[in-house]
Amino acid sequence: MTRYAVRRSADGLVVASGEPLADVLDAATGQVVLDVAPDPGGPSDAAALVALLAGRSDDVVVASFDWYALALARDAGLRTAFRTPEGVALSAALAYVTEAGHAECHPHVSAVREDPAAAEAAGIPVVPWDELDDD
Repeated sequence: MTRYAVRRSADGLVVASGEPLADVLDAATGQVVLDVAPDPGGPSDAAALVALLAGRSDDVVVASFDWYALALARDAGLRTAFRTPEGVALSAALAYVTEAGHAECHPHVSAVREDPAAAEAAGIPVVPWDELDDD
């Protein structure tokens, strides 16, 4: 699994860790996790990302703290993962992921340390992250 931060560049391109997203996806092997930052200006980044990912549901996971971005991606048939900030209980994150129909839960590593049994019993992929994972 390879994780990339996804943003919109100043010239309007959707980029993953600074490279055009299309180039990153063409070169990738295995599963790719795209972390989508919440878009304070509106849903344009999420919508552009979903359009670029059409037909790539098997090898890409769209992960985000942004519920709206995840709903757009999920409704487009993409695999989605709810990413939780530090301080959110794993049980709460798992309940939301199940209710919202997301495929994975990406909690902060501290939540998994506090409740490792819940992670093992979840029945869905639980992929912890920490600050070192961020660009």
